[in-house]
Amino acid sequence: VVVVAFPKNGSQYSLKSWTGALKGTSTTGGVDGGSAVDAVYLAVRDSAGFWLKDGAFTESAGQVLNRATGTNNWSMPLLVGALVDGRSYTVDVLAVDTAGNETRLEGAISFGFDSSAPVPVVTAGVDSLNLRPQEIVVEFGEPVQGFSLDKLSVSPGLTLENLTLQGTAYHFQMRPAAEGTYSIKLAANVVTDLAGNPSSPILINKAFDISTTRDNAYPLALDQTGAGSYGGILGS
Repeated sequence: VVVVAFPKNGSQYSLKSWTGALKGTSTTGGVDGGSAVDAVYLAVRDSAGFWLKDGAFTESAGQVLNRATGTNNWSMPLLVGALVDGRSYTVDVLAVDTAGNETRLEGAISFGFDSSAPVPVVTAGVDSLNLRPQEIVVEFGEPVQGFSLDKLSVSPGLTLENLTLQGTAYHFQMRPAAEGTYSIKLAANVVTDLAGNPSSPILINKAFDISTTRDNAYPLALDQTGAGSYGGILGS
């Protein structure tokens, strides 16, 4: 029995989490229950249709088998430089015992490689009047983990509420206690994508106009500093 220990099936990997080799084990006693495993071969194909050969992905008319080093504990180098951001990979396994019997595991493992950090884009929803809640949307562009309202630092007098997730965008409302400028901050490395790449920090400054002389008071501006961006100036 041959087991692939790394990578894990269905996982996402980054520059930091990729170990540089495929690794696994084979059970002594062999693939037919009587003969010992003599060799383990791996075929790795990326989502663009290229096959791993001699440490690099290349075009091939068919499956390319690469022999792993070792049998009971085997490994095969796959350096991070050969992986392409945004592509997925499928691993086929072939085990051959000393009697020549073969066991094939087609598509035994699949994994993804993501080396790009999520960049949050902040926009504002529909303006409401005076001190009623104002909607903020934070779009990461890909699934992330670790984002919640309690991870945000806010100025005194500002309440955040009603967080929802729509696709890869987080929607929430902010409710000010009085006229003024408020900040919302998300520190770097708090949110990561599924491969573990940390998100850029967020800093939002929001000014509210609650003039009693007008009945259509609106937020004046949404300003963001840092690596993210915002959708424009509120109000009209």
